[in-house]
Amino acid sequence: FSMNNQGSIEPWSRIAEFSKEGPISCRDACQVIKLDSRDFDLQSPREWMEYLEATEGMSGAYTVIRCDFSTNNDWRIWGRDFHINRLCQSYRALQVHVTEEALDSAMNTTDEIIANLLNESFYILNGEISDSNNVYTIMLTILWQKGIGESSSPIVIRGHVFCSGRAAVANNKQHLPEPTTAILALPFGKKVLPNRYSNYPEAKLSSWCRQRRPLEQEFKRNGELLLTREVRGEIHILEGLTSNVFFVYSDNKLRTANKGVLEGYAKSLVLDCASRLGIECDPAPIRAQDASLWREIFLTSSVRLLIPVEQLLVPNEMGELHEVWSTNENDKFQTCNQLYRELLKEAA
Repeated sequence: FSMNNQGSIEPWSRIAEFSKEGPISCRDACQVIKLDSRDFDLQSPREWMEYLEATEGMSGAYTVIRCDFSTNNDWRIWGRDFHINRLCQSYRALQVHVTEEALDSAMNTTDEIIANLLNESFYILNGEISDSNNVYTIMLTILWQKGIGESSSPIVIRGHVFCSGRAAVANNKQHLPEPTTAILALPFGKKVLPNRYSNYPEAKLSSWCRQRRPLEQEFKRNGELLLTREVRGEIHILEGLTSNVFFVYSDNKLRTANKGVLEGYAKSLVLDCASRLGIECDPAPIRAQDASLWREIFLTSSVRLLIPVEQLLVPNEMGELHEVWSTNENDKFQTCNQLYRELLKEAA
């Protein structure tokens, strides 16, 4: 897709909740709530989950699904089954003693909430869209939390949709998204940074929305922050704050971390595409010391799909950023382009 500013509409969001006592209810999420000297913008899926954790004292398991809407093709929902299955696995990591009956009920309720939120979104977008060629992407977030008390369901299900309002037009040229910058999060001295690898890394937990804020405050500068881990004196690169990361080495092999990271939907798509294209995946770790061997770097996420990286920065002990890698103009994003075209072809 390519962006079409003329078709943009106002951003909007909706929240859906399931009550044991009654039907699913949807409401507008466009509000800011002040709590303990902090403003929570409930239009943001992340801040909505942080607000629930702050008010209820409980995090949960969640997933984010990309849904594309056009008046010609209705909805394209990316990886629904993958996301629901991973949501079950993530919830199991939080609640060991959950019954199969409770999980089955939660999945059925999740289907109802998704249907309600997509119907709400359909009516909003149908009333706003003036050009039938435009495509709008929404972020559909599903959150599972443990029910409290006899009046509650074993698993409380909530849903949230957010649309930025930016329009896109189907682009047959299949150009890559705009490249971004990545920054390595490196600890200095004895400082311990928040991480995911020591706390159910294969589970997508809403508590990470809050836990990662110190990392963002210290390192993030208009780019994706990459998490690292020291292993026997080497710095291994794991994943982004909200993405998986891939490296193409000088031998044309692809590497991505497979342990201590979240197995993302878009990551699974890229690995499938690489297999079909005959691109070999090397299971070896990604060492920060290997920068001279990298040809390409790109990120994957459920909503953004695939994002090329044009520059990798590293902070020094003073917090100043300096470049350790940048893309080569001679083979700029070559493998990334191949994978992106294959991904879109398969999706179509």
